[in-house]
Amino acid sequence: MTPRREWTEDGQLWVQYVSSTPATRLDVINLQERLDHQLQQRQVRASAKRWTMHGLTFHDVHGTQARETGICPIREELYAQCFDELIREVTINCAERGLLLLRVRDEMRMTIAAYQTLYESAVAFGMRKALQTEQGKNEMEAKIQTLEGDVKDLERQVCVQRMQLHRERSNISLSITIVTNHELRKSPPTSTATGARMEAQERGD
Repeated sequence: MTPRREWTEDGQLWVQYVSSTPATRLDVINLQERLDHQLQQRQVRASAKRWTMHGLTFHDVHGTQARETGICPIREELYAQCFDELIREVTINCAERGLLLLRVRDEMRMTIAAYQTLYESAVAFGMRKALQTEQGKNEMEAKIQTLEGDVKDLERQVCVQRMQLHRERSNISLSITIVTNHELRKSPPTSTATGARMEAQERGD
């Protein structure tokens, strides 16, 4: 029901089989105390420490610190080891009940694995969307800078066109003034003496 455990230590392969000795009430209490101790200790040691009960080897989980709440692989591993021991104890007394618990455990693990796969897919999807958004943001910023440069160029062109229009208007005004003065100079002059003679002739008549 529970497969044998194999591990390598100091270059040697160790194999351990599950004990068929029934567990007593004291063994269950010791198991609970050991589990509580591991959960309260939390700080994981660097050494690969193991402790054995009725042929089942319980490994201290190492590498990081366990969390009291939320998703925590360390806490999950400790409870999984404890649940395996409980399945062993139940199976010795009633094989059918142990098989049912084993099915429940496997189904629970498959469900957790499915949720984990879904979570990883969601995280990957979120990362892709974030990268796409960042890339789109950079493209939009570059486009904005290009459009701002175009606006500045158009504003400079408008200023140049306005200056040219002002110069053309000034030239036109100057041309009109010159033409007017020229026309005035071409008109025949009227002297004062001529005017007096014309008045005397009119009186004699």
